[in-house]
Amino acid sequence: MANILILSDFVYPVAGGTEKATYEAAEFLSRKNKVRVISPLWTASNPLENIKYMKISDNFDIIKFNLPFKKNQIFKSVYFAIYALLYGRNYEIIHAQYYGNGLIAAVLKFLLKKQAFCIIQDFENIENRGKMSVNIINKLDRIIVSTPILKEFAASKGMDRNKLIACPNWTEIKKLSYNQEQLKKKHGLLNNCVILFVGRVQKSKGIEYLIRSIPAVMQKCKNARFVFAGKLIEKEMVELAENSGVYGHCRFTDFVSEKELDEYYSLCDIFVLPSIAKEGFGFVLAEAMAHEKPIIGTTFGGMPYVIGDSGIIVPKGDSEALGKAIISLIRNNKLRKSLAIKGRRRVVKMFEKEKVLKKYERILLKKYD
Repeated sequence: MANILILSDFVYPVAGGTEKATYEAAEFLSRKNKVRVISPLWTASNPLENIKYMKISDNFDIIKFNLPFKKNQIFKSVYFAIYALLYGRNYEIIHAQYYGNGLIAAVLKFLLKKQAFCIIQDFENIENRGKMSVNIINKLDRIIVSTPILKEFAASKGMDRNKLIACPNWTEIKKLSYNQEQLKKKHGLLNNCVILFVGRVQKSKGIEYLIRSIPAVMQKCKNARFVFAGKLIEKEMVELAENSGVYGHCRFTDFVSEKELDEYYSLCDIFVLPSIAKEGFGFVLAEAMAHEKPIIGTTFGGMPYVIGDSGIIVPKGDSEALGKAIISLIRNNKLRKSLAIKGRRRVVKMFEKEKVLKKYERILLKKYD
């Protein structure tokens, strides 16, 4: 049994990708190890978020701290360091989420003579880092990244290739027992071909290009409906749909619960992630593939690695190519089924939750080369 201290900006309640990854990793590690997560309090609006101490199990607890000047990175770093020194001295392994927290873990490694690790999920976390911070991050025992593509990018920015190790995100493989027709009826989408997007509704996710592809799709498929399941960050995306005359073919759900999200994955016919940001992994792609859905992604970031040959990849920011890909899947039922089956097999082989988390644990315990 090892004592593992995790520094993460988010952990509980689970509302997004980082919370989900941190919580599930901590829960898995606590089966055989003692795990403590330190995280800031971000809001008082959710009673669960406002709890400063939570004991999840005998081997897993969460400590949160009030963070003045919430957008100030220096304050956040100082508080992380203070709380780690106060409540983490007996933990021999320090594991940080994000590059910034990795710098804190590297300093704590030096001060406390501990093993220290960091996980970096996206390209933006690595871009524009100064030589000094890269030298500090290279003091860590291991730097975990989500794809081989991200590993090469990190190495090109001066991060120690010998310490970089690719360990993908994971997803749960559920039994496919849903009734698609019943779910469509429940959500008012019966007799429609549903194209689903999951994530924050904002420009960086390529929403603009997906909306601009809709007129061409509707010419070929009158019953197509586009569902945008995720928090509405930029309302101008809704305005764009209205101004483009396609709002009637769209549904913007804003935030959805885990249960609702699972239903949307299950009822959709095609899943699209048209991101123009450098997605480190594209977690929602793996989730859709696990639900045995044909997927469309872009050439940017780590998405091509996740998709492999089990989906369609289009150039980022290309509405015409995106529309053509959607139309090709709508018209070709055989292709949809083939890609859907390939996608689920790829997830089972490469991104299945238990398998990936075992590798993750071996890395932290230095049992993986």
